[in-house]
Amino acid sequence: MRILVVTNHYPPDVVGGYEKACADTVDFLHAQGHTVQVLSRQWPAADESAAPFSAVKPPYAIQRCLHTIDYHRPAYTQKWRVERHNYQMTRTHIKDFQPDLVYFWSQRGIGLTPIFAAEDAAVPRVFEMGDIWPSSYIKPGLKAALKRGLKFCLPGFYQRPLRLSHVISVSHWMARELTARFHVGDLTVIPNGTALPESLETPLPATVAYAPNRALFAGRLDPEKGLHLALSAVRNLRQAGYDVTLDIAGTGDAAYIARCQQFVAEHQLEQAVRFLGWQDMAQFYPRYQVMLMPTCMREPFGLVLIEAMMHGLNVIAPDAYGPAEILTDGVTGWLFATGSASEQVQRMQEIWLHLMENPETVRRVSLRARHQARSRYVLSQVKSEVLQVLQQVVERARITSGSERQVKQNRKQNTERRNAHVSHLI
Repeated sequence: MRILVVTNHYPPDVVGGYEKACADTVDFLHAQGHTVQVLSRQWPAADESAAPFSAVKPPYAIQRCLHTIDYHRPAYTQKWRVERHNYQMTRTHIKDFQPDLVYFWSQRGIGLTPIFAAEDAAVPRVFEMGDIWPSSYIKPGLKAALKRGLKFCLPGFYQRPLRLSHVISVSHWMARELTARFHVGDLTVIPNGTALPESLETPLPATVAYAPNRALFAGRLDPEKGLHLALSAVRNLRQAGYDVTLDIAGTGDAAYIARCQQFVAEHQLEQAVRFLGWQDMAQFYPRYQVMLMPTCMREPFGLVLIEAMMHGLNVIAPDAYGPAEILTDGVTGWLFATGSASEQVQRMQEIWLHLMENPETVRRVSLRARHQARSRYVLSQVKSEVLQVLQQVVERARITSGSERQVKQNRKQNTERRNAHVSHLI
């Protein structure tokens, strides 16, 4: 197949796990012999030095030519210019690349016109939903509906109903919300996957190498990921006399990181908390047995969670959304009830203390977490399921197109017969 992938960000231009999952999928499709081209937003090459992903050039084309809507300075003229540009760029690449399928990932910030361009070109489409990005464009309420209706009628606006069909959702909770809010058709739930580490080929050691008082926080550093809650748990436990430490792997919002570092300094936690920046996590996970994931957002899935499980970490996370679908409390991980910030910190502390006091429980959950991750979330397995969906959509489109051509041909032949019969009578 020839597959055109359209997405707002693409590594090394990243926000989080969504972009990594997109790159993993593209790499898999290319490795399976399919011809892939990526169409993404413009991104200054100078930023690559700070990127948390390798900037090595992949063996397929990445066209970074889409424009981004400036929501900090909202203006209809700027939005219209971006929508027009992105529509034209998508149509041009469809014409030049001649894809069998256009595979849409997040369209947040680049508008809906790439989707409309694929519709107008009559190319089959599949949507991979790793967050609820349509909510950026389809707001609830009567006022928003009236504005959309007005744009449908006015010339020059790129506005039409968004039709989401052939959708892959990374979680069941997202699938339910997408169906309820956007009337999605033909939806399949396929989770994200991660590569199988070589360390999984060998059993866990009889004794644990690292004590569970050492915890890891990994991922994007911004308020919705909840690092401040993890830091509060460290402060409270150390004030109670427990020798706990926290290593923080990741990059993100500079202002938020500064506030977290200030918290560490104010509570004299410099010897207990380390900000390590971006790390090669495949080499980093095996150093730990506990990971804190106190996310405050509606986590669509949790790629870092299954990566940690692959390496046998005991993950402590909220009992909602993505983590609740992945972890079984006390079996493959640990879930704490959501609530106020102080309540969540207290519950996270209690689980962490339980693990420190019960090392055999840590080992048992590690084994079960690795087994679950290996049986359900191996990258090659889940991406094979994705490939099957893509192939089915393309095959259905070919059958439908063939049927339509046959109908047109039959109509043409019938018309010719009638005309010949009429001519004969005359």
